[in-house]
Amino acid sequence: MKISEQRSRCAALIAANFADMKEVSLPTQYFRRAQDTIAHLGFAISTLNTAAAVSRQKTQTALTSRMQLIFAYRIRPHSLLVDLDAATDREEALIRNILDNGGHTSTPKTQLRYEGSTREFADSLEYVIITVDFQTMHQLV
Repeated sequence: MKISEQRSRCAALIAANFADMKEVSLPTQYFRRAQDTIAHLGFAISTLNTAAAVSRQKTQTALTSRMQLIFAYRIRPHSLLVDLDAATDREEALIRNILDNGGHTSTPKTQLRYEGSTREFADSLEYVIITVDFQTMHQLV
């Protein structure tokens, strides 16, 4: 599977299963520059880097890529804990959906693994920005 196809499949999967989320047309590195009006439940997915992987099969080139999903969740000042809980619930639902999706992003030649998450508040303190990292293991086709 192509690197671009892996990203596209994950974005389509999120759009299909989370109707309230919308893809922002910025790479993850520029996500914080999104306008506040589109930031709530906006997301971006990028493949940040790719490297050679050790493979027993010498006939195909094995690769690992780091794919990053980033999204924003609005935090209301008087409901801070409730909104933070809702944001982490959404984070877990996204991870579960991407990893356990009936083969839309993983195939016998492509595997996706969760690496970790970080949560940071935007400078305005109006949003929590959640970054989820995945590692993909795939072969050149």
